Amino acid sequence: MEVLRNPIFITSPLWNIPRLQSVYPQVWESAIARCSQLLEDPSLSPSLNAYFHKIRGIWFWWEGQLEAAQTDLEKYGTPLSQTLLKLSLDKNEAATSSNLPSATKLVLNAWLNPDQRSQLLQQAWIKARNEQIPERRLNALLTAMEQSETFEGWLKENVPTWQYRRQRTGFGVNMRHMGGATPSDYFRVVENIPIVVWFDSLFPTSAYFPQLDSALQSQRQSFLEKR
Repeated sequence: MEVLRNPIFITSPLWNIPRLQSVYPQVWESAIARCSQLLEDPSLSPSLNAYFHKIRGIWFWWEGQLEAAQTDLEKYGTPLSQTLLKLSLDKNEAATSSNLPSATKLVLNAWLNPDQRSQLLQQAWIKARNEQIPERRLNALLTAMEQSETFEGWLKENVPTWQYRRQRTGFGVNMRHMGGATPSDYFRVVENIPIVVWFDSLFPTSAYFPQLDSALQSQRQSFLEKR
């Protein structure tokens, strides 16, 4: 349910911890199967059809199933997902789409130009976050790039991570926050830094998508009945 609603969660380094490593393949296969099942529905709206093709395609790419990814992304992919798919299919591919976000192009150029990596990554960080990159973050990103044989390997496997807890910033009328620190009692979020800073647009966002909620309601109800 979480990865269908929040597709970027599939990239979280949390899946690498021992307790979740054995679960991940089941989650991934189940999510792919659910996308395929929903895409067989002839009454599926165009917006949902595009959404499920995009997330299925990028999940196939994430797992290295490039032919399957190509089937979805050639028609439904974004310039960024199509560019990364080309890089995966041809390791020597150097061209990048002119339609990519400027920060993302800087990161791709940093990979292609090792002697300029530090400067280009600093520029990319400022473009994406409007702040200077901390030196320890820059060094971690540079070291990971140097240790990676392919751009895809760097982006998926050999990357720095960060973690934090999301905070509750609002309360109901009868439970106002009258002072003190903002509560942060949600589960700890662990993220792949390059993905969330520069490549999050690979994964469709669905913060407000009533049609998606309706499509997933039967699955949600089934889950609640089993608890």
